[in-house]
Amino acid sequence: MDERKYCALNGEGTEGDGGLDKELSQDREVASARAGELESAQERSREDKDVLRGRPEIRIITDSAPIREALERATMLLPEGTEGTLVFSEMLVDGGKRTDMIGLDEALKFAPDGKPVIVLSWSPEIQLANDKRYHALRSYSNVHFARLPLSLVDMKAILLGEVENETRPSDPLALRLMEVPNAETAVGALQHDLRYALAQGGDKMVAWERLARLVFGDLPQEELIRLTQMERAEANKRITPLAGEEFPDLCIDIEGTLLDENGELNPDVVALIEERSGEQPITIWTGSDVKALRTKIRQKGLKWKVVSKYQLRGAKVAGAVDDLPYEEFVSEYGVEVGEYNQLAPTQAELE
Repeated sequence: MDERKYCALNGEGTEGDGGLDKELSQDREVASARAGELESAQERSREDKDVLRGRPEIRIITDSAPIREALERATMLLPEGTEGTLVFSEMLVDGGKRTDMIGLDEALKFAPDGKPVIVLSWSPEIQLANDKRYHALRSYSNVHFARLPLSLVDMKAILLGEVENETRPSDPLALRLMEVPNAETAVGALQHDLRYALAQGGDKMVAWERLARLVFGDLPQEELIRLTQMERAEANKRITPLAGEEFPDLCIDIEGTLLDENGELNPDVVALIEERSGEQPITIWTGSDVKALRTKIRQKGLKWKVVSKYQLRGAKVAGAVDDLPYEEFVSEYGVEVGEYNQLAPTQAELE
């Protein structure tokens, strides 16, 4: 570098600095002008991109930059006025364990507006089926599930209503299950927190009672404590978060009904589910270990919601198929059924 320029840039004086100062000043002006031109060009580019991206009124919800960029490019090619929401859902993994499906909460925010919502995922739809938000989303006929990669033709057909969604009746039970405590974990949480509530009292007890009443109903504190201190299996039978409510579901028992004595699907029951699923929501329920039996159901490829019968104690459902006599069923689970069908025992069970 010229010594004069080096000295000037470093605040050092040299002879004949006047000409150099003028030269450096001109360099700065040129650089400043070029920076301004670049900033203006970038701003115009952003504005152009916003205009193109905004032409179809489509929300794109994802934290993945490559997915967002690909979807933005695709939506630029859709007709003006196309509306809808694209939500990318993916499994969140922590320490090698699947902990959550992100994106489903966002999809639920926009599902009620009636405009098309496409839930996009690399995973098959069956992998979403253990998430209660998935079943709540299925209650909306405008929600579509699509596995990536999704072609522009298919995306356009869904957003413009050119493809018929599977027939899915409204499912108020799926929506209510979003609001009530999970029967599989509620009692355990109450039992865990009770000792701290008793020791600390005050706000801790108030919070504990609030959850306890959601689980067991509006009972005195002493009764809530008594129920919570029962053995877990007995306490589960006293859960009443949905008491007094009525649901249009056809509820299918698992052991001895949907699954035979060998753990295989009963084809007659599966046929009934397929026949009725377009008319009323389907619930698969059990009085046994929900988590273990849900795994078996998913392995069979069935994506219907799976719940504990005890979670519906005090409620009424439109129909049920079970292997128990109705009187025994009501005595054990406390659920009223509009149309009850007792499955005839198999020959193996009779023997």
